[in-house]
Amino acid sequence: MGLNKFEILWIILAAVLFISCESKSENTTAPRIKKSFDFNWKFKLGKLEKAKNVDYNDSTWSRVNLPHDWSIEEPFSSRWASSTGYLPGGIGWYRKDFTLPDKYRDKKIFIQFDGVYKNSKVWINGHLLGNRPYGYISFQYDLTPYLNFGDKENVIAVKVDHSDYADSRWYTGSGIYRHVWLKVMNDLHIEHWGNYVTTDKVSEKSAQVKIETQVMNESKNSEECTVINTIVDKNGNIQKKVQKSNNIPANEEYKFFMNTELSNPNLWSSDNPYLYKVITKIKKQDNVIDKKKTDFGVRSFRFDAEEGFFLNGENILLKGTCLHHDLGPLGAALNNSALERRIKQLKEMGTNAIRTSHNPPSPQLLDYCDKYGLLVMDEAFDEWARGKKKWIQGWNVGQAKGMAGKGKYFSLDGYNEHFEEWAVKDLKAMIKRDRNHPSIIAWSIGNEIDYPGDPYSYDKGKPSPEKLVPIAKKLVKTIKSIDTTRPITAALANTPVSNKTGLAQQLDVVGYNYQEKYYEKDHTNYPNRKMMGTENGDSYKAWLAVKNNDFMPSQFLWTGVDYLGEAGRFPNRSSDSGPINLCGFNKPNFYFRKSLWSDKNMVYIATKDPGKKESKLQHHWDWDNMSGEQINVTCYTNCEKVELFVNGDSKGTKSKIIGDSTKPSLQWTIPYQSGKIKAIGKVDGEIVAKHNLKTPSSAQKINLIPENDTIKANGRDLAFIRAKIVDSKGNLVFHASNRINFYIQGQGKIIAVGNGDHSDLQKYQTDYRDAYKGKCLAIIQPTNESGTISLSAHAQNLKGDTLKFHAVDNLGK
Repeated sequence: MGLNKFEILWIILAAVLFISCESKSENTTAPRIKKSFDFNWKFKLGKLEKAKNVDYNDSTWSRVNLPHDWSIEEPFSSRWASSTGYLPGGIGWYRKDFTLPDKYRDKKIFIQFDGVYKNSKVWINGHLLGNRPYGYISFQYDLTPYLNFGDKENVIAVKVDHSDYADSRWYTGSGIYRHVWLKVMNDLHIEHWGNYVTTDKVSEKSAQVKIETQVMNESKNSEECTVINTIVDKNGNIQKKVQKSNNIPANEEYKFFMNTELSNPNLWSSDNPYLYKVITKIKKQDNVIDKKKTDFGVRSFRFDAEEGFFLNGENILLKGTCLHHDLGPLGAALNNSALERRIKQLKEMGTNAIRTSHNPPSPQLLDYCDKYGLLVMDEAFDEWARGKKKWIQGWNVGQAKGMAGKGKYFSLDGYNEHFEEWAVKDLKAMIKRDRNHPSIIAWSIGNEIDYPGDPYSYDKGKPSPEKLVPIAKKLVKTIKSIDTTRPITAALANTPVSNKTGLAQQLDVVGYNYQEKYYEKDHTNYPNRKMMGTENGDSYKAWLAVKNNDFMPSQFLWTGVDYLGEAGRFPNRSSDSGPINLCGFNKPNFYFRKSLWSDKNMVYIATKDPGKKESKLQHHWDWDNMSGEQINVTCYTNCEKVELFVNGDSKGTKSKIIGDSTKPSLQWTIPYQSGKIKAIGKVDGEIVAKHNLKTPSSAQKINLIPENDTIKANGRDLAFIRAKIVDSKGNLVFHASNRINFYIQGQGKIIAVGNGDHSDLQKYQTDYRDAYKGKCLAIIQPTNESGTISLSAHAQNLKGDTLKFHAVDNLGK
């Protein structure tokens, strides 16, 4: 029987009144506050043991905002270690004064550090909260018992001890180099990293969502509470709501388990990184006393011993890059804008996976991988109970012969000193922190732990490789006690030995570092083994070992971006193994990888002198004094055919595909003549891509080119400004190396200037730089006030340039 229009109106009115009453009955004052604690710290280097005291005089200390890396601000010097980029460590202290309003007096208040490198100790108002040796792990302390409220100040002090500076095989940085957060909540609250969301039985039609919520009652009484979990889509529309109630005794915790089903879910994938949210509320009577949002994605994945990797039922190749945490000119100090820029560049190259080499990453890296659809191998450690060699005078140079400064070439300092006491604690923290990220598809318990002879070996006097097996078992058990939805791997460097000892057999998926020659052999010998390439060179042969073997699902290039450290002999202070350099400029190898990994039609040409056997490809057509001599031209493309022209004359068309094989690149050797060289890519006879290089005339001016012309006036965002030396027509003068001086006015400051040259020893925190390959990069940070920023660049005998852009409020998060 149908309803008349009056009955329908009454139903609508009743529903509106019900919703209104329900919303009014809820106490909507913020039940949980999480705010940045990054600004207005004081910093000083030195052994200042009294700096932990409240009444210590820090009036002469430097003022810094976090994240902060003091090592990158120091001069490069050969007295330090090749492994960590010839930059110092030391001991540093941070202090911060702050007040808390009286309304927080009955709250629980915590401080969370996303990462401190390393050996940190934290005091609040003179009370030691604890220490954390591992520089890559996130941790939290309860400040509540020691706080002052109202007008009386609180003083937090942090000691960071990185005096064993040669403690890593790459640049680590020093200090509170990731974000810090202050969190305020009620006695009854969701435990730290206490929300856990997984998806099961996933299809395009439905998905089972399991939600685990760990609630802590730190009050003096038992509390009856209700946990409500609401799933919303990316537009905020409610999809599902589930709830449970329970009584929790005083000073105890309780886990709530809830299941629900999503119909027709948007599946998270590399092409469609769709994120849902679980909004978790704790209600006591009618009051919401805690509230937390957790992002998650609905996806299924699996590794298969015969067919590789599947995401949402689709067989895909993992086109991955390994990634260290430093941000070039910014050092280890995390900046969200710089990190997002890097992730977007790797995505453009065709990357769909990241390996966090060789440590837990920043939470923000995982957030961006979730956002942009990059799959993640999340790695815990580079070494276990024994230390690896950290080279002092050059990578793999020399042997140990005494003390540093007297012939010692490597150090054994590192996390191994703390492994026995801290490894399980740190691993648990990593898994709990990261387990909700849909991007993560594997946990790695170690990198090259089985490296031949470093430190484990069957040689006399060396620890046996068999000692690795019980450690691996303990780490695997630790992970599976927290998360069983992802396989466990390790990046093995000596699979014949690891097969023999049984180390490989402890892993759900066995990782192979530079072990392509064992792929087919191990697949035959261990037919049920799931495998993955976890670290690989960038050769075409290494790629074919993945592309041509269905059982091998992945390649992780070493590395995605150049990084500080692992540097070789002074003055080289960084590794140049990436297709992107330290400033974020693409190298020719970027386009080689893009031609293999990307479906977007592209063509790219680079050149080199064939007379120099070791010369690398260069992005120019400017070979002085070589008119008429032979030049190699390499073209990277994913088009079917490419035709090459020099000053309008065709030098022939070449095909990328010959029969059943595909060439890694197309090659021409042609006599040099100045002018313009152009490549035209074709598919089915249609022109789909072009690229050209021009011979410049003499250097005339500087061009400033912004990567983004508007930035947020929040004291955090960054503008990346490329300075190019060009001729009168705007062509890059590749060989120009003029010193460029930068001047800034308005609501911003220059925080770093770089050029990508691995042997340039100039500090990054300056306002000038010699151009390298015709260009350099200025990194600008706004103040907290909106307004115009004016950047000027000048060089001797060149016409300068001025660029104006705006720092704007309310640009979103």
